[in-house]
Amino acid sequence: MGEYAEMTLDGEFCEGCGVYMGDGNGYPQRCADCHDEITTAELEKEFEQK
Repeated sequence: MGEYAEMTLDGEFCEGCGVYMGDGNGYPQRCADCHDEITTAELEKEFEQK
């Protein structure tokens, strides 16, 4: 696995857009912008199912 991929899995980079987020916390995470996007997408998907 490449160094960038390992850093993303460690949480140093956003798993959605790749922006640097600082020292990793040991697991993949998303920045605030990507977190909002995934939440909106999930809500839209749920709304369409009803």
